[in-house]
Amino acid sequence: MGDTAFFSSGFMIFEGFNTKVTSKNYIPQTGDLAVSAKLKVYNLEGVARNASPVYVIRQQQEELIEDTLTANNLFTRLVKIIPSENAAVIEFKQPSAMNDYVIMKAILFPYINVLWLGTVVMILGFLLSLYKRIKTK
Repeated sequence: MGDTAFFSSGFMIFEGFNTKVTSKNYIPQTGDLAVSAKLKVYNLEGVARNASPVYVIRQQQEELIEDTLTANNLFTRLVKIIPSENAAVIEFKQPSAMNDYVIMKAILFPYINVLWLGTVVMILGFLLSLYKRIKTK
């Protein structure tokens, strides 16, 4: 508890566990054993939001229900609980932001006319040889 993890646009603090899970992504069923992590997520401006990824044991199978903070473009998932240390393994990812523009670099090639002249000469030579070949047949 109290541990901090940093990501590209802020940081989050692990504040402990919650056994009374209230998450929009989790639909409780009978026999479920569910625990959520309490995370306080801060962005670079200092605005705090709460995230609560859920770890569920359902019919002797574990399910990891991630929590998404769209404002921070952050996905969090509670992977493992370590009860002896009152700790958890939390995975998070923050996809890189998509840019709305494309950067192009124009390079000036001073001898481009010589290149085109060579191409035209090669095409003329090909056409001349094709003409002579057809004429000799």
